[in-house]
Amino acid sequence: MRSSACAAGLLAAGAILVSGCSSSSPSAGSTPAAPAATPGPSSPSATPVVASSSPPAATPSTSLSVGPGPCSASSLKVTLGKGGAAAGTAYYPILFTNISPVASCTLYGFPGVSFTGETYSVQVGPAATRNHSSPEAVVTLTPGAVASALVAVVDAQNYPPGPCGLTTASGILVYPPNLTTAVGLPFNGYTCVNAKYHVLTVNAVVAGSSGT
Repeated sequence: MRSSACAAGLLAAGAILVSGCSSSSPSAGSTPAAPAATPGPSSPSATPVVASSSPPAATPSTSLSVGPGPCSASSLKVTLGKGGAAAGTAYYPILFTNISPVASCTLYGFPGVSFTGETYSVQVGPAATRNHSSPEAVVTLTPGAVASALVAVVDAQNYPPGPCGLTTASGILVYPPNLTTAVGLPFNGYTCVNAKYHVLTVNAVVAGSSGT
């Protein structure tokens, strides 16, 4: 009897231990899985950025209008206009005519002017002084249009003949503005060899045939 009671007690104790092992409490050292994070209603979902493989469309450039270029020597006819005199000085407009049948061109600044001998190859006296009180401006010549520059010619006989080095001129040489090709024109008059005496003065080119 005594041994049967002991066996019954041992069986009861084993049942209690087994019951304890099957409890729902987590065992020591195990970590419960964290719940998946859910974005709140105020958190916007991320939008993926996709790089474009095509370059941006080119913006067409605005074309700049190009105006006429400077007149060439071959496009100009150079002549001497009718002169007038006042107070011991004669005035002559040098005329520049655009002889191109189709193309416009421009002139700007002062022509080069000097007296010569009969062959135009020998300069007589100093070249014309530029009158910087006459404003420089671009003059556009359409086909057939005329520009001009006024030349003032002081009567060289009003200077002392010896110091002036009084001599005669048989021609006048004209370089159109900014060109290196000259045109010889007939001209009869007096000038001074001494550069101290300014016989010739030239204005900048202007539109029209008057020189002013």
